[in-house]
Amino acid sequence: MNILNDAIRTYCIAPSQLDTIQLMRSRLYYALSGIQFTTDSTVICSDPGEESDDALMLRYILLPILGGPLYVILSGGLLNPDERLAYLKLLFPEFQDVEFGVPFGNITFLRDGEVFTNSVNCFVNCGPCHSITLESIFARLNESKEAGNNARIITVGANADGTAAGINQKQTDDGLLKALYWNEYLERLNGVTITNLDVAVSRYVLLPHPSQIEGAYGQMPAACFDDIVFTTCMFFASRPSPKSPVALRVNEGNSIVVSQIIDVMSYQTLRPTEFEYGLKLIDNYAAQSPTYEIAVSAAIPLMATALMGGVYNCGMVGFSPTDKTARVNVACLTPESASVFISNIRQLDKFTPGYDLLAVILAIQ
Repeated sequence: MNILNDAIRTYCIAPSQLDTIQLMRSRLYYALSGIQFTTDSTVICSDPGEESDDALMLRYILLPILGGPLYVILSGGLLNPDERLAYLKLLFPEFQDVEFGVPFGNITFLRDGEVFTNSVNCFVNCGPCHSITLESIFARLNESKEAGNNARIITVGANADGTAAGINQKQTDDGLLKALYWNEYLERLNGVTITNLDVAVSRYVLLPHPSQIEGAYGQMPAACFDDIVFTTCMFFASRPSPKSPVALRVNEGNSIVVSQIIDVMSYQTLRPTEFEYGLKLIDNYAAQSPTYEIAVSAAIPLMATALMGGVYNCGMVGFSPTDKTARVNVACLTPESASVFISNIRQLDKFTPGYDLLAVILAIQ
């Protein structure tokens, strides 16, 4: 119980940038409600088919935007651009007529790995891209700045100064995610404004349940809602090995998000059997953790998973985020409990953060 109490004291605290968080929550709600925003010429790298926020961003934020023109480069990497477009069409009938290189309203979809030649004032880094594509985008931004425009980059998952930190800043050369030239190309930018989506803000701006918003978002296809649910299931249930070098970072981010979705202490008397099981999960994870800090970082998601009906398979604490089958089945849980767990997650009021949706909202002037 001490570990869980320490986790609550550590992660269930008021955010420091509350005014900015409230503003972004309002802008996200307005966008999802169908309020149309306007932006200037923008290119976005996106990797739909990974986590749910890319597809949601493309349908519910980008598609209704006025202005532009807008260019969407579908990333290579784990999936190729054609597979990503096929996935987008599978989710949303609105994209059935999209063809690469052909304007679709004010949006033109392009393949990763090609030289980007169009004039743009803004680049939104919602996914990784090939080094050739990245270098050419940065060159177009320099040209925009030299022409006297407000050239800018919105990064997701980078360091505060825009330097590489996460997957979105990797390159997709040879169909693999590689840490190559992002920082090198970044140094060539001349006066281009760089804004990173701060996790101290984005982790507190969660996607609402579709039933809470009227319009297109409230009527999203079942497969799209499934994607949101499975991403949220992963945040709850999939813990990295306590000995993994990313254990602390992943657990801390998940703890901050999960603690906003479910108040674990409110279930102590409501679901006492599940609560006791959650304490055992925490103790087992702590026994394997090299530091007390890592044990504390995992406590809230472990307890929340137990309270939602999840029971872990013997010896399993998580699964690879790239394993799509494991993600859909929540493979670290027993099949019987996974069904109950997923059903309970579907009933929640809030889900994981809308990182890529927020990044495009930041790009709107």
